[in-house]
Amino acid sequence: MSYRKYFSQALQKNYPARFEEIIAEANRLYAHISKDTAFARASANPMDRRLDFAAYFLAMIQALEKQGEPFERIKTICLEVAEAYVMPKNRLQRWLKRVPARLVSFRPMGLFLKSLGRKVAERGHPDGFVARVLADKGETYGLGYGIDILECGICKLFRKRQAEHYASILCEVDKITSAMAGLQLIRSGTIAHGAPKCDFRFVKAEKYDRIGRRYNHTRRADPYLLERMRLHLQPENGRQYLDVGCGTGNYTIALAQAGGVFTGLDPSGTMLETARRRSGSIQWVLGRAEQLPFPPESFDGALASLTTHHWADMEKGLAEIYRVLKPGGRLVVFTATPEQMKGYWLNHYFPAMMAASIAQMPSWERVEQALRAASFGPAVQEKYFIRDDLQDLFLNSGKHRPEMYFDEQVRAGISSFSGLANQTEVQAGLERLKQDIDAGVIASVIRQYDNESGDYLFIVASKLG
Repeated sequence: MSYRKYFSQALQKNYPARFEEIIAEANRLYAHISKDTAFARASANPMDRRLDFAAYFLAMIQALEKQGEPFERIKTICLEVAEAYVMPKNRLQRWLKRVPARLVSFRPMGLFLKSLGRKVAERGHPDGFVARVLADKGETYGLGYGIDILECGICKLFRKRQAEHYASILCEVDKITSAMAGLQLIRSGTIAHGAPKCDFRFVKAEKYDRIGRRYNHTRRADPYLLERMRLHLQPENGRQYLDVGCGTGNYTIALAQAGGVFTGLDPSGTMLETARRRSGSIQWVLGRAEQLPFPPESFDGALASLTTHHWADMEKGLAEIYRVLKPGGRLVVFTATPEQMKGYWLNHYFPAMMAASIAQMPSWERVEQALRAASFGPAVQEKYFIRDDLQDLFLNSGKHRPEMYFDEQVRAGISSFSGLANQTEVQAGLERLKQDIDAGVIASVIRQYDNESGDYLFIVASKLG
């Protein structure tokens, strides 16, 4: 039971004066709860073996409940335990955790999945799991592996112990373990949330997972942009807000400090690892805009900052946000249009990179049409011009500070440079930029791109009702 030390560490950190009392109570409760999961060790269904871990989780949950702790506080501690438990402790462990995802397409793994499928399809015990393993790429986002849990042993255990409302916490643990394996978990529902099954579908790590660990060196909440977001979103204490494409949570955390209860959603497990370490009071959810894992009318407002161009289907993403907003809820989008980006002087030095960046950006007309199709009310826009003191170093943030782009860390935090650029062009462009700065002609180049279109755009629309 090596996992117990992680429970002890989390409780000692959060309850230094009471952790021994809480641990003792958890152990006492576990002695009773574990009788319900004793079958798991010898079960023919390998999924049942996770029930001992779930039993200790439940014991800790009930021990904290006896201390009078609210649901959200209990959830935060549970996720802290889970992340510490599954986090690789060294490079070898990190590599081993990602090996299965890399081997899915190999024939031996296919044979293993068939064997696993036969075992998990049979009920090993009435209180255990029943599942279906999927190997068809058409059903599994092209990966060739997915699973549907048809009967959840954890939900059965929690229900038996009159604690079914806590079972959803362990659904969040699935997202953490998937991220550690280099996968993003995509699902439409869970049994704990009332769905008929838990559908596990996976996609390989996003490009932002490749830059996520360096992202926060140069990306932070800019005070002026934060002020504009707050003005447009109008968050109020006690109301619920969603930050779609939250990244490492820079704006999510800053907005939550000013009022409102925020949830951050992002498809990058690496980004969310950082976000969770930075704030335990915010719910961080792995997911995509096109398939938001929330019930209808869950939020009073939503933010989508520099993210819509990363969505596979912007129209579907906006329709999903409309679905989860309450009547009257506001959506604030911060983006750049192709027209605006053609006015970046970066085009002069990095034309191929900028062409690729511009190609992925939705036009104002397309966004407006998609908002109407989703049934949002009339959208309004506000142009944003780069300011000299901008602290969030995204693509055009060096408009007035061209030397900024020589910093490798700055380029690493910008998806156009790290994900779309040809490095030969980047090095050649940087050399030309250096020559123009040294020759004193950079100001002339920048003036050629002066325009009144703005550099970025706030778009605000509300759900009518």
